[in-house]
Amino acid sequence: LKPSEAKGDGNRCGDDEEECGGLCYKRCKELTWGQYPIRTSAFTCCKQHPCTLLNMQGELNICGGFDVAGDSEGKKACPHTAGACLKDEELHLGMCYKKCSIMEPRFPFRFAAETCCNTHGLMCFAPGNAVTSSQYAIGGGGGDGDPDTPKDVHWPISDLTES
Repeated sequence: LKPSEAKGDGNRCGDDEEECGGLCYKRCKELTWGQYPIRTSAFTCCKQHPCTLLNMQGELNICGGFDVAGDSEGKKACPHTAGACLKDEELHLGMCYKKCSIMEPRFPFRFAAETCCNTHGLMCFAPGNAVTSSQYAIGGGGGDGDPDTPKDVHWPISDLTES
């Protein structure tokens, strides 16, 4: 269940992420197809140093645009503290939960700690689009026999990205 992240490279985030201001973001190089590889803030990436308005690309979008975690943490997840979730987990509001797509394949999108949906956004509130249970508020490590993989909801685990 543990992701195979490169350790000892100085990157406290997932391999598809970079750290900026104490949080982990999807790499600018990946977000801009290599055109603007230098992260300068949660919302901006630059082509080269020095970064100016002439060589910068940005988008002010909370938990969207450039302000997202790496794909390894789940599609369009918000940036998070250093570390990584287990392979069978997804990031939601900075915490690692077992993936809804594993527990409820017909409702693969996490909407809240105890709610999985079959759609995104406010359509989740429509009748039949969501299932809610306290059983969905769990970590991915339950039942694998490894004491280092938590069965409860948890923060990203820093030991998975750096030793």
